[in-house]
Amino acid sequence: MIFKKNSLLNQSVRIFASDEGFYPIRFSLSGPDAEKFRLPEQNIVFVNSPNNITNDSSSVKFPYGCHKKQLGTCPGTQASIIVSSTSPFISFGPIFTTKGIVSVEGENLMKIPLSLLGLNLPHSTTTSLSDSCKENEAESFRVESLVKYRSLAKLFLEVVKNSLPSWLQISLGKQNLENNIHSPELKTRFFVGKQLRESGVGIALPVEKDMYYSLFTTNRLNITIQNDVDILPSSSLAIAVEVCGKLPANILLHPNIHENVNPINNISILNQIRKYGWFLNVSSVEISKAGKMKRPKKDGLWDGSEYFSVDASSDGTFAVESLARKDFTNSTFAKIRLDFEGTMLGDFQDLNQILNFP
Repeated sequence: MIFKKNSLLNQSVRIFASDEGFYPIRFSLSGPDAEKFRLPEQNIVFVNSPNNITNDSSSVKFPYGCHKKQLGTCPGTQASIIVSSTSPFISFGPIFTTKGIVSVEGENLMKIPLSLLGLNLPHSTTTSLSDSCKENEAESFRVESLVKYRSLAKLFLEVVKNSLPSWLQISLGKQNLENNIHSPELKTRFFVGKQLRESGVGIALPVEKDMYYSLFTTNRLNITIQNDVDILPSSSLAIAVEVCGKLPANILLHPNIHENVNPINNISILNQIRKYGWFLNVSSVEISKAGKMKRPKKDGLWDGSEYFSVDASSDGTFAVESLARKDFTNSTFAKIRLDFEGTMLGDFQDLNQILNFP
């Protein structure tokens, strides 16, 4: 498409395809004013014959494949991490590639979606396994329906639901994907802790560098904290779930705030804290209902009268990356300000009750 001076900004394009299936659409911008415009997200176009179009969302379920590869082992327990696909893995140079629907499973037996449009795995970190496929047991599905009805997002949220405290609910927004496919909802990302931090998620949280995480990011979610509904209406949220270990799993939440004003700071609980003179800006959160968050040893801390140390432990339940500030007036002659920027870790007996004690 070519946009000339004084031409219409809304233009249409017609795409022809010789076969049914999905076709990725990528965009690029060129020209003297290209840097002034934002590049559209990658999109997907599905081509179907009229007889193969379905509008029944009730019958759309995420399919689990029988073609398997071992991607690694869980640190500590050495339990296998298995990747499954609905299509065979084909060796192609230094990678195994599949065009199927892909999921991953760790020692806690959670089946986490990885991709709706296939996956590449490096030979160097992949071990071949015997397929468990049997005749007449293949699930019937259409990729278009899985994308249209957000099956990957639904399954991922179902996986993390029981690992969240009762005051936090995350659900799908009401956006219609029929004519607007959101490319981040086509796959999740599989990281070790070091890679997770390098991606910008969990930088200041107690993430284990060798642990495996599945990361999902989208801006089409409804996040509710207590009675505050849809607190991030236009911002994306990154959700990372720990693949290994017993349930409930460790969960990391990192909102991507583009605006100068962080909408999280307007929720009721932070407004209550502000009444006591505290300013608190929350950047990211880690939750561990199982109390298995590792807390590092800290030396040389000062309590006002003497130095003390905090031993390393693995019983943390809640961590917040934040900026906090409070002014203290000691007398008419002195004012004291406390500024804190970092991570606060705690071990709460009941995570469901922590918002009741501001």
